[in-house]
Amino acid sequence: MSLTSFIKNKEVRKLFANEFKKPRGKIIGEIKAPPLTNHFGMVGTAFDYLVRFYLKYHNPKAKEQTWIAEISCKSTEVNPSVHKKAVKNLKFAKGAYSKFLKNGVLNEDILKSAILLAQLDPIYRAGYVDENMGIVDKDDIQDLKNLISLVNIEDFKVDSYCLLNPTFNEGSMLVRGADADVVIDNQMIDIKTTKKLEISREMFNQIIGYYVLGKIGGIGKEQIDISNINEIGFYFSRYGIKYMYNVEEIINFDSLPIFIDEFKDKANELF
Repeated sequence: MSLTSFIKNKEVRKLFANEFKKPRGKIIGEIKAPPLTNHFGMVGTAFDYLVRFYLKYHNPKAKEQTWIAEISCKSTEVNPSVHKKAVKNLKFAKGAYSKFLKNGVLNEDILKSAILLAQLDPIYRAGYVDENMGIVDKDDIQDLKNLISLVNIEDFKVDSYCLLNPTFNEGSMLVRGADADVVIDNQMIDIKTTKKLEISREMFNQIIGYYVLGKIGGIGKEQIDISNINEIGFYFSRYGIKYMYNVEEIINFDSLPIFIDEFKDKANELF
């Protein structure tokens, strides 16, 4: 299980609904990079990698976690044929990433690398091997190119620190897996490569769930205090729109400790 599956539990959903009221209102915007294939989930994961590459280039001091793709590759050692292919793809991606950090050129190799890494992720996250592992669709490369062209680096401007794909230490272990996309200074940002420009209740619970896990275990290896975060929200990559909530407007800090205790109890029960 993981935070994503944990918050789908009926009782957990009720727990969140009773504690956190989702603000009303619509986000207005026009889709600028519609999907070019039906590889929706894989492209979303690939863009997560790509945008982190992009932010690392612009912020060399940004802290990175071990790629999930690397953990996946390690776990394939029991299957020699899959492992051989995984190692080859990981090696290609690492080489392209190293070059990108030096020249900042978003060429086909770095775009392809993001896709190859995304194809490895399900081995660890979901326990299955992508049947298309190693096969890269040219339309997916173009899709990533379109998506990264929409990123306004000012939306991800760093003053103090930038954490890429951080976990929440004790908090992540509690739900057997949880990692945020990007934490920059006082903001926690989740990347959403979706066709719809809307925040579902599940998405709302997820970003609050990250905040709660940060409260439990701190953010990243640096164990940054979650109280430093005063904005949480989303970057809608197909629209080029960043939408943030003020933490004080959606979280009751007086009742939060009680919620966290109930959250922990439910996690221990389910696991």
